[in-house]
Amino acid sequence: MTELMIYAAIAFAVCAMLYAVLGKQVGESPDKKFLDDAFGEGSGQDQNAAADEQAQTAAIYGGPAGAGLTEIAKGDGGFNEAQFMDGAKAAYSMILEYYADGNTDELRPLLTLEVYDAYAAGISDREAQGFTQTTDMARLISADIVAASRDGNIGRIDIRYVAELASALMDADGTIVEGDLDILSQVDEVWSFERELGQDDPSWKLAGVEEQGEDTLGSAPDIPANKRPS
Repeated sequence: MTELMIYAAIAFAVCAMLYAVLGKQVGESPDKKFLDDAFGEGSGQDQNAAADEQAQTAAIYGGPAGAGLTEIAKGDGGFNEAQFMDGAKAAYSMILEYYADGNTDELRPLLTLEVYDAYAAGISDREAQGFTQTTDMARLISADIVAASRDGNIGRIDIRYVAELASALMDADGTIVEGDLDILSQVDEVWSFERELGQDDPSWKLAGVEEQGEDTLGSAPDIPANKRPS
């Protein structure tokens, strides 16, 4: 009887620990949770509560984007450059993957409406021709903030990504019509992310892409932020 009580107590403790670790994340994918934690910096309430403290420390931002990051931090108490960059790196690979897969449901929350419409049109055109695309990112060589600005309550951060990837476009029979999965290409692009500062939604969204070198199959469609579709 005593042994049964001991086993029961141990089982209860294990169940309690599992619920504490997993229970609060039920129904939310690991990728989505990572972006919520990293690319967004917390709830609007938390941001407002930390606004004064962040504004005082915002002056530490330096480099070519320092002035813009300082203004963003003043308008958004929850902004954290390191967390933003963690999320931006994850978003880069995820957006490339979702575009190649034609997954518009996953793309939608990561893009502004204008960019989403352009990406969705590209996916539709590809599918209408009976083509599918495969994109494999070998490595992200670098990701650096090259510019930042604030216009009213809209914050914008430009990141230059340099990556190596392989991509191929295939017809309905699986025959490659463009690209080569055995050949790595270097992609050099500037992605512009925007967010309405001080709002409950902490997510930054892709608002433009500009190719810095030769256009490469598998990279994001080229949509300059200052020439977005209307």
